[in-house]
Amino acid sequence: MTHLFIHNSFHSGDVILTRAVIQAIRIKFPGVKITLECEEVSTYLWQDLDLAIALYQGCEYKGTEPTPNCPDDAIFVNMWFGVFDDILKLYGMTYQNNVHAFNRQMYQHRLNHQYLLPIPIHTPMINFFGQVEKEIEVRENSILVENGEVFSNQSYFYLNEHLKQIALDFPQLNFYCSAPPKYQATNLVDCSGTNLKQLSQIGDKCIGLLMKGSAVNAACQTEINRYKPRCIVGWDLAEKLWDNLENPVVYAKNYGEVKEFILKISSNCDEVPSISKKHITIPSDETNYFSDSAIKSSSRCKFLKNRAEIDQCTQYLKQNSYVSHGLICKDWDLANILVELTDGNFLDMGSSDSYMLKNAVLKGIKGEKYGIDFRNPDVPVAGVKYIVGNLMATGLPDNFFQNITCLSVIEHEVNFNKFAKEAFRLLANEGKLYVTFDYWTPKIVTGIKLYGLEWNVLDKNDVLALIQECLNNGLYLVDEIDWSLEEPIISEWSPDPAKYKYTFGMLIFQKKLDVVQNKTNFLHMEVLRS
Repeated sequence: MTHLFIHNSFHSGDVILTRAVIQAIRIKFPGVKITLECEEVSTYLWQDLDLAIALYQGCEYKGTEPTPNCPDDAIFVNMWFGVFDDILKLYGMTYQNNVHAFNRQMYQHRLNHQYLLPIPIHTPMINFFGQVEKEIEVRENSILVENGEVFSNQSYFYLNEHLKQIALDFPQLNFYCSAPPKYQATNLVDCSGTNLKQLSQIGDKCIGLLMKGSAVNAACQTEINRYKPRCIVGWDLAEKLWDNLENPVVYAKNYGEVKEFILKISSNCDEVPSISKKHITIPSDETNYFSDSAIKSSSRCKFLKNRAEIDQCTQYLKQNSYVSHGLICKDWDLANILVELTDGNFLDMGSSDSYMLKNAVLKGIKGEKYGIDFRNPDVPVAGVKYIVGNLMATGLPDNFFQNITCLSVIEHEVNFNKFAKEAFRLLANEGKLYVTFDYWTPKIVTGIKLYGLEWNVLDKNDVLALIQECLNNGLYLVDEIDWSLEEPIISEWSPDPAKYKYTFGMLIFQKKLDVVQNKTNFLHMEVLRS
């Protein structure tokens, strides 16, 4: 029997968030024996899991070498968020980080053929099992407030200093404070004598959560709170939090923004959000702002210019019940392609995360659906045929697909000529090829690998070379290119934010049999002259 020795000796919030991975392991691999290791002060956060717990004599262990408690026959797994720097930079403090960190350690132990966890569409929430220690009554129209000090000093906002103003501004609301409030008022409730499991219970009964991003916030990441308003104040780290992308966290920088957040709750304080219903409200005067036409710019061949475009695309996905990407910046790719996508056989090249395929299914695209990548998908989509192989030599039928998508793939050791030839062969006449890629001019030379492949951020010369190869193989741009740039918006999600700052580009090509021979497509020639 495989024995997993799961360690997390960091702060209580980290220990709580490890629970979701532990539960995923128990469900996916029911025959595996699990032992948990943490500091004594955190053991109560794992006791309801009914697993053996070892006490760690120390704290904040960051390594992957076994600790003294780990038996010789056990597989040591460190489930702290920062155990792998590159994963932390890519995924922040999210469930995706947890899963990738676990999977990488399975690769290191050469157990990847047996024990790999999928990344689900929805981030799992935290749940405590068994009877609550003591039933705590919570008044109607209450907000849980994480007003104490936080371990990692990630919040510069002192909520305690604003509690008086909050209490006075919102007398109709009650504020349950996790630490002793600095000001006394009838609508400020001192909960400092409760532990994190009890605070979680209180949070479940509140209509909103005002947090500082530490342990109390983690304890309240429960299923019943999935769609409740949540605000984190003074967040001072680049990493994302364990975030529910269907109901994004509000990040407040000052009291004015905190007040605006609470005002939205107070205006609807009699309605308690349901756990089975999404609460995403778009004002009536903005009904068309996230429409298909709003996503499309003057050109369909373009570059991501700013964060507002990402936010607009994320809202478009939510409004239309599509799935937002685990890396929120990729919502730009998804939304811009989804508004174009039509019925017909569909192929996604580079389909391991399956976000494009998931959304093609949600849109109801008619036709057979395929995905190809050099590895199996993280979470297969029902009804999709997956191929592990080379996108430059797929082995799929000629003239079969009306739509082919290729998102952020061609910058990873893809030969443009072979890629264009294969895309032309696979597409039916008038079929479309959607390509997105990492881009910046002047050229960025990374010298690093992502997914085990060289990472080449394209510049204008690279894009022109791709267009020329497509032209040579009968694939033509559907629109003029808008070359304008604003800011290298992807720095926030870059493998090294201090060094690599870039954006995304998108080109749409169409197969045209009637002009293959003369290669005089106007749009291409104008682009190449530029």
